[in-house]
Amino acid sequence: MKIEIETSELEESGLFPSEYVFLWLINNKEYELIQKIYCAYGDKISVYLYDRIKELAKNGWLFEGGYYDKDEIESIVDLSKIVLRQKTLDLFITDDVETKWFHFKSIYPIKDNERRLHDSQDNCKERFIKLVLNKPGTYKEIIRGLENELEGRRVAGVRRNFFPAMKLMSSWINNKQWLTYLDYESTTDFSEDKTESI
Repeated sequence: MKIEIETSELEESGLFPSEYVFLWLINNKEYELIQKIYCAYGDKISVYLYDRIKELAKNGWLFEGGYYDKDEIESIVDLSKIVLRQKTLDLFITDDVETKWFHFKSIYPIKDNERRLHDSQDNCKERFIKLVLNKPGTYKEIIRGLENELEGRRVAGVRRNFFPAMKLMSSWINNKQWLTYLDYESTTDFSEDKTESI
């Protein structure tokens, strides 16, 4: 079994990697694997897992109670009775990649002056889907990077500053151009220099 973790998802959620994996395993009903990874012996859970479950419930990742004896630390846990909250389920939702593709395509400029930017659409779509499939963090980064670049271009146009020509869509995707603009912040105050005379 291979579990890929988007580091951006961890940063946004505040989860530790072990907590993310535990929730992923619960979401996918991999109870036997959880027993092998986390249990101290037999059906008894480890003190670590007991504490993590309580902490995850306290932080709103799963519902409290119903799956262990609150009075006994090394009690038997019925993992199948753990109920995940909506924010946990949202971590693992794999949206329709077609919808994501059309959303991206609708934002990406069709032309830069007279130069057509929507080239090699079949290849672009295939590459885009490989990038975002089961990786909601990557999709969010792509959209944020593209929106930041477009805002930067808008600001540069208003200020009459140079901005390099927009890349063809295929080059933009293949070169992961969105990473260049992830942390881009434009200052949009176009007012004249404000000085106060006394």
